[in-house]
Amino acid sequence: MSETAGARLVLLARDLDPASAEVLRGLLEAQEIPAILSRESAGSLFPVNVGVFGLVDVLIPEAKWDDALQILETFRGSEIDPDESEAD
Repeated sequence: MSETAGARLVLLARDLDPASAEVLRGLLEAQEIPAILSRESAGSLFPVNVGVFGLVDVLIPEAKWDDALQILETFRGSEIDPDESEAD
């Protein structure tokens, strides 16, 4: 049985692109925090990654909130800022 079965799920991150959501889920699961990705159903049926159809939410069990929030903050801090990566 899944660790999320019967657990109250809370939203950890909203509106990530699919690749970022998968990376975050991998980081969470590596720390034994189950994560569920949720997206607009039309976005999963059609090959569309534009607007709301391309965005993904990450849900985790409420009991894992504190640990998951630390991972999210580290993840967001490690993302490359396009303005900082440009050569002068």
